[in-house]
Amino acid sequence: MLIRNITRYFLVAAGLMFIASCSSISGVEYPIDRVAEVHVGMAEQDVKNILGEPYVIERYAEGEKWIWSYASRKLVHSFVVTLEDGYVRSLSGFKDTSY
Repeated sequence: MLIRNITRYFLVAAGLMFIASCSSISGVEYPIDRVAEVHVGMAEQDVKNILGEPYVIERYAEGEKWIWSYASRKLVHSFVVTLEDGYVRSLSGFKDTSY
């Protein structure tokens, strides 16, 4: 009886974990509709005011890359801002809705 209950709880827990993983998201949501407001020459604080905190910050000798990335079951999008001396030097983005 104890083994049957343990097995039942294990199966229920595994099922719940599977369901949760199917609907999970990865990254951090950010206002995609406001990405167009970010431009080369903008100060880093202005970028944060528009998009919020980046999901990842990569530091290099010459500057930083701030990455906003978000993925759900139906959408994947990323936006990358390269900063030098506290100002935006380049922008790039990616969006895929083929899921």
